[in-house]
Amino acid sequence: MLCSVGLTFALDSLQLDLGRIEGPDWSVQDISLAIDLDRESKSHDAFKITIGEISHPLLGQPIKNASLNCLQGEITAEGLSCAKAQAEVNHHAFKRPVFNLTFNWNNVSQLIEIKTDKISLSSGDIVLTVKAEGKQWRSTITAGIQDIEQLSKLIPQLGAQQEAWGV
Repeated sequence: MLCSVGLTFALDSLQLDLGRIEGPDWSVQDISLAIDLDRESKSHDAFKITIGEISHPLLGQPIKNASLNCLQGEITAEGLSCAKAQAEVNHHAFKRPVFNLTFNWNNVSQLIEIKTDKISLSSGDIVLTVKAEGKQWRSTITAGIQDIEQLSKLIPQLGAQQEAWGV
């Protein structure tokens, strides 16, 4: 009698710990990418990016334990894109830490595009659009700020800029 046993398994998810990226005055630490590999029931990719800490002088104090959950994305050899994502940012400037966004990152061209829905800050609401290609950055902030004094307390460097603008 001949007996054969086969073992089949599937990999449902993959987690990549990407470590830290930094520039002269900013850093992003403890970056992790978790990818949902179960595509049988989906026509798109799903992934989650978690970040332990984001530091930049404009923030006043670091953002801790941020996450981006992409519900409708695409992962290719060239980069990541997400048509439907939800971000959670824990920082005292945010009235509600959760907001929606879309983004596209192309590793080959170094193009990054981000567009948020309304973000509720403790001093009002903003919508953010960012486009970066290599070292060239362009951003648009549409703001419904009710209290510029409160905003300048949340973002200390804005206070000096506020004086320069004559606000």
